[in-house]
Amino acid sequence: MDEDSSETSENGHYGRNESRKRKWYRKRVRDPNFRKRQELDNSSYSSEENSGEGEERNSEESSVDAHSEAAVSMDDENASENSQAPEVNELVGHDELLGFDEAVGHDEAAEDNGGVGHDEEVIEGDYGLDLHCNQPQAENQRDENESGESDGDSDERDAFISEEELEASDAQEGSEEGSGEEEEEEVNNDNTPIFNGATVTFRESALAILTFILSHKLTGLCLIDLLLLLSLHCGRDNIILKTMYKFKKYFQMIGKNFIKLHYYCSNCEILLPGKNAVCCADQQLDTYFIEFPIIKQLENLFARTGFYEDLQYRFNRVKKDHNNVEDIYDGTVYQQLFNTGFLNNPNNISFFMYFDGIAVFKSSNFSIWPAYLTINELRYKLRTRKENSILAGLWFGKKKPNPNLFLRPIYDFFVSFEAIGANFTLPNGDVINVKGKIIGAVADLPAKALFMRFIQYNGAFSCSNCMQHGGRFGLGNTTIQVFPYEKNIGLRDNNETVEFASQAIAARQHNPDATVYGVKGPSLLSSLLPNMILCMGIDIMHGVFLGVMKTLNSLWFDGVNSEYPFSISNMVHLVDAKLKSIKPPHSFQNMPCRIKKDKWKAFDLKAFFFYYSLVVLNGIIPDRYWFHHVRLVTAISILCQEGISPEDFVSAETILHTYVSDFQVLYGVRHMTLTFHQLLHLPLVCKNLGPAWVFSCFFYESLNGELSRLVHGTRHVALQICSSSSIFMKLPVMINNMPDSAAKELCLKFQGRLRNRVKITENIDIRTGVVGKMKVCHPVPEFICKLLRDNYNILGGRYKYFYRLKRKSLVYTCQLYARSIQKKSCYVEIFYNNVPYLCKVHVYIRWSSCTDNCPNGCNNCPKQYFCVVTLYDRLIWELHDAPLENVLPHLNKVSPQNGFHVFPVESIRSMCIYMSFDDKEYISLPVNNLEVE
Repeated sequence: MDEDSSETSENGHYGRNESRKRKWYRKRVRDPNFRKRQELDNSSYSSEENSGEGEERNSEESSVDAHSEAAVSMDDENASENSQAPEVNELVGHDELLGFDEAVGHDEAAEDNGGVGHDEEVIEGDYGLDLHCNQPQAENQRDENESGESDGDSDERDAFISEEELEASDAQEGSEEGSGEEEEEEVNNDNTPIFNGATVTFRESALAILTFILSHKLTGLCLIDLLLLLSLHCGRDNIILKTMYKFKKYFQMIGKNFIKLHYYCSNCEILLPGKNAVCCADQQLDTYFIEFPIIKQLENLFARTGFYEDLQYRFNRVKKDHNNVEDIYDGTVYQQLFNTGFLNNPNNISFFMYFDGIAVFKSSNFSIWPAYLTINELRYKLRTRKENSILAGLWFGKKKPNPNLFLRPIYDFFVSFEAIGANFTLPNGDVINVKGKIIGAVADLPAKALFMRFIQYNGAFSCSNCMQHGGRFGLGNTTIQVFPYEKNIGLRDNNETVEFASQAIAARQHNPDATVYGVKGPSLLSSLLPNMILCMGIDIMHGVFLGVMKTLNSLWFDGVNSEYPFSISNMVHLVDAKLKSIKPPHSFQNMPCRIKKDKWKAFDLKAFFFYYSLVVLNGIIPDRYWFHHVRLVTAISILCQEGISPEDFVSAETILHTYVSDFQVLYGVRHMTLTFHQLLHLPLVCKNLGPAWVFSCFFYESLNGELSRLVHGTRHVALQICSSSSIFMKLPVMINNMPDSAAKELCLKFQGRLRNRVKITENIDIRTGVVGKMKVCHPVPEFICKLLRDNYNILGGRYKYFYRLKRKSLVYTCQLYARSIQKKSCYVEIFYNNVPYLCKVHVYIRWSSCTDNCPNGCNNCPKQYFCVVTLYDRLIWELHDAPLENVLPHLNKVSPQNGFHVFPVESIRSMCIYMSFDDKEYISLPVNNLEVE
């Protein structure tokens, strides 16, 4: 605890009165009369404490602190623990500053829009900023959640919005911060200079500030201080936005018509005609889920410069091999729609869908269930950018979603969108008609079963790909579902599944839990997708890394399995020692995890699976288990390549069948769960939908993480998320519509920092650049002059060293880069004259043909860029003894050659992972250079 926190605790503001203040706070936010009385008391309290010139400043800080408490991230526990406890007057106005104070009620919204359909209520409002502030509210909220004082019913009740409360809070905050300035706010100052003689207009200023705070993730308190600081520098008569309230009010337009509320009966779960509708037991219920109109998000996307051109990638791409499956376009599902003409139309698009549940609060089972869409026609790097993703719907509450109820608005949209389409205006003014449909979906096993209306993974016939019944394995007082290996499995048929759904409805008239071959009933997915069975992906993030690899780690390293031959629980220290010595490249998110002392995330398990496990476990785990694991890594690596040949599919399928059948013998049928069983179906899924990285959930899970971070408290959960997502979708279009100016360039620069945080000092080509300063090389080492002379006919000229290189999206370093200690990005694969080389880069060199007559810093003479490297030879090792036709191509045991070589930096193809222990060296290539992790 810091000094401020200690002092606060001694004064009794936080330590001994913590529980009492939490109860007081809950009473205040739930009782409007209590809130009003407290505001009156605190107004006099504030007047006694604040006086003179500091009065206005203290009042504003009080409002900021209150807003900060509502906006603080629940994940930021460390920052919260060091936050100072709030004074009593700091808590006033908390619910008025939640960030949704401008939301308009149902009747007003409907009236403004000329009448809205009763089951599609439109909410207009202040969908403001995601402003994280490390303020005491997070500590109070977390303590409340962890202690269990906040019940789940309160969480769910507060998540739904009281329209009267929102209108009251709107008026309240307006009276507190906007008093006497209504007329000024109504004036359209967009094109007015922010002060007399300024070259920046009011709108340009607001957009530049917004882009700046989003790119640097500033807190709400920092934003308030920034606005005041800017106002100070602009003189007395400026019109710049000076308060948080005005700033949010200005961007209120962004969230208009962005969401639709669909009310339903929480008892019988049927859609209601409106908020005030009465259903079961004559009760009026306010439960609803949210639809984010897809049409409006598509309008924003098509309004972006270059977006329509990016959609033509499927026609312009250059395949490495005509027979290979290299993306979703080569899968059988896409090919069928392309050959029929629907996706052969350059205007038409297709989508991939993802759905999952996100736990929000520790104290209850309250969760949010987003439904995302990605556009397949964008190349993969663009497809998986946040600004190109679509949030189609959001379910939230203590109960899991009713899948058909939740999917109904999405289904209704695509019925029209596929048949009739929609007109969109491109940046050049052209209007085009676009049609689209969903052609694939992916989720983890529980969510997949829920939305497909299948029995969960722990039941008979729970595999959505085949008709295997499975069996029960006894574990003392309970049993678990297992799927013993069967070579010939009858696959499911889509039409047959629809028939099973109809039979299940009839069976449930007598038995509410009845299923027919694992099918509970009809699913709207069968109508949304061309073929629900063939179009459902198997996610390798959940299935292989968080599923299979995590299970294997438990079997190998947990002491409870020490009596089994596969256990190496007594050798964990040896494995940890090897993992600790590995220095991965900077592109890896984390250092290698320790087996038992670290919490493994999906990326850690993926890195261990592909790159570390075989090298680290070699010589530790018994050979039969090591070679068995070689099979699994080989098969999954084949299916995760950038291109899969027909022979690769046959090989992967054969290897996985052998792996699963041997797993039952080596580890026992007790562990033959659906997670391992679905490995048998992965090759067929990749044939239908493309390589496994096409439908990997890594990208979607990162969106889930950002979505959950937008929730800062139990009140108004859904609209907290809307506040940031609406701005996120609209901001690029607003910046694009700005006139060419210094302000627009600055906004584009701020946006670029989200994806480019290194400074390019000199561009080499469109994909390559020098990072950091260059150093004059004098005198030039004789061996470098000889290498360049013998290989590239380079004589004379000037030489400079540099130590970092950006190529494509990665930053490469060299051995001489002094700051690279824990991670190493100097090991690369070079592809030169159609020959691949494994190398370690010692230094990068820029050569220019300058003569003695050229001034220092001359940029007019021709230049070339090289890397000085050590080559590594590939060696035969234990991996080649595996009884496989395809030996892992990406994992190599190596030995360094003597001497140096020089290659153009443009020949660098990929970054590699270097590992060395027991006097043995290994270099691993990436399995693919595409997947977002």
